[in-house]
Amino acid sequence: MDVPTYWDGGRHESVCDPSRQVWSSYYTLGTAGHDFTFDFTASGTYRIYFYFMDNDRNDPQNDKGIYYLRTTAEVSVNHAARPSVTQIVDDAVDLCGQETNGSEYDMALRLHDWALDQLEYDHSRNWCSAESGLTRHQGTCESYQRIYSKLLDAAGIGNGHITGNGHTWNAVKIDGKWCQMDLTWDDTSDNWYGDLDQRYLYFGLTDELMAIAHSDHTANYQKDGYAYRSTDLSNNYFVRNGKAGEWAEKYADRIQQHLDAKEESFSIDADNQLFPPSISGIQNSIVAYTMNQCKWKTNDTTVSLNASSNVATSSYNEWSAKYDFAAEYPKTPDSPSTFTPMLDGLDYSGVFDAQYYLDRYPDVASVYGTKPARAFEHFVCYGMAEGRRGSESFDALAYRSSHSELEKALGNALPAWYAHYVRGGFSPYFHDNLDYSSVFDAQFYLANNPDVATVFDTNPAHAFEHFVYYGMAEGRRGSTAFDVFAYRSSHPTLQRSLGSSLPAWYAYYVRGGLSPYVLDGLDYSGVFNAQYYLEKSPDVAAVCGTEPTRAFEHFVCYGMVEGRRGSESFDVFAWRSAHPELEAEIGDSLVAWYKAYVGGNE
Repeated sequence: MDVPTYWDGGRHESVCDPSRQVWSSYYTLGTAGHDFTFDFTASGTYRIYFYFMDNDRNDPQNDKGIYYLRTTAEVSVNHAARPSVTQIVDDAVDLCGQETNGSEYDMALRLHDWALDQLEYDHSRNWCSAESGLTRHQGTCESYQRIYSKLLDAAGIGNGHITGNGHTWNAVKIDGKWCQMDLTWDDTSDNWYGDLDQRYLYFGLTDELMAIAHSDHTANYQKDGYAYRSTDLSNNYFVRNGKAGEWAEKYADRIQQHLDAKEESFSIDADNQLFPPSISGIQNSIVAYTMNQCKWKTNDTTVSLNASSNVATSSYNEWSAKYDFAAEYPKTPDSPSTFTPMLDGLDYSGVFDAQYYLDRYPDVASVYGTKPARAFEHFVCYGMAEGRRGSESFDALAYRSSHSELEKALGNALPAWYAHYVRGGFSPYFHDNLDYSSVFDAQFYLANNPDVATVFDTNPAHAFEHFVYYGMAEGRRGSTAFDVFAYRSSHPTLQRSLGSSLPAWYAYYVRGGLSPYVLDGLDYSGVFNAQYYLEKSPDVAAVCGTEPTRAFEHFVCYGMVEGRRGSESFDVFAWRSAHPELEAEIGDSLVAWYKAYVGGNE
């Protein structure tokens, strides 16, 4: 016979494990027969499958050829004293809803506790269903997982089924964030590890922490298409009930001593050295997460601190547990490395204050940290274009509104308005933050280009618009003072860098003959060549065209981060490999490696 199955509106599930000895003993009944007893403990439908076989099927008297018969016994139960699994689950969800505030976290926690109160682990590993767990009050990990899943489904809380190491548990989605729950391993009355309540050790873990308990899970969450990626501990039991904060507070004085000494990296031994790594690895990661949520200061200035758990095993009975810390301190005002926000040779300190910018835009601070240079990088690449305000003293939108006469010249691009202001508000002939008054005279241009004058009349702004979008590219001369062809011929060494684009030669000249590839006061011409970059990155060329300044803008904002090569003469990966002594100082950021090179750190 096969094991009984149970159904009460969903799909049939095996009530027990067919591989266990108690069921295999029914396979051969012999000639004497066998009495079979089974207790139907819940309202619903049970099916029991019986098989009858004539082992002497070759007997000549068996002229019918019948030697095998299967029959199914279906039993329906409907008894108030034995409610269905669905009824038990619905009643439990209603009860827990009355006992909580109804939030997803509180419901998930209360249903976790309710489930653990219903059953004990079946060490014979015979019973494995929700039916057995809820009505016979015993079951294996499958019972715990199925019961909790049914409860969460009834409460409208997203969940999933995870397996690994011959075991199964739940993934639960609380307030949009997945976390891992193992009720089987939480079902314990043991209390071996101080004030660590083992009944909640596996409630609200990340994938990485669950893999400490179930090593197969690493392969689970690293697979493409894994649907339950759990990376956040905000719904961890010990974080939510404040216990993790108490554990973290015990290290506060020791951490502060290192911060007051301005140490950028340090380690502190964990207090739970005697706990096995499978326990301390989880607990200490929760504590490290909590440390990272705290505000740390030294001398009344905020410190950016990152804590991580480091539990290392040297043998089966030898291990160590500590916390590793990395700290970033704000620069002092009189520091020789005080940051000045420079872009295209212009000092933006009149419109940009890093502290103001980071305080006003916490989304930037959360990603870019507290370094002024990183804040200015965001301001240049995104902030100005998005209309973000860089300082208390300057509002680009207000400046634009009060200078309507410049609308035609500067257009809608806010970075152009910023550049116009930091240049001192001179010249109506601005394009891409550059002043073209030294190469453009509207009266000369219209007089020497009657086709333009016919269309644009005598309007200087319209004449400049034509010069920018058509005239430079066509080789039209903008003033008596400058001939782009003569300038190009007299500078053959720039041919490779500037290429055949005449607008690039104009831009180079109006910059004062300086490198067009300057950011934060650093000249990137040693690592960037526009023609090379566009040839090697056709996807960039499709968007940016052949304009070198746009290519450089892409390189700065995206290319360096993505590891794109900017010139034939420099390979950031090769340079990094050749300087292992700089790894600790520079880290993994490719942008930082580029900056180290162009900054002279060779």
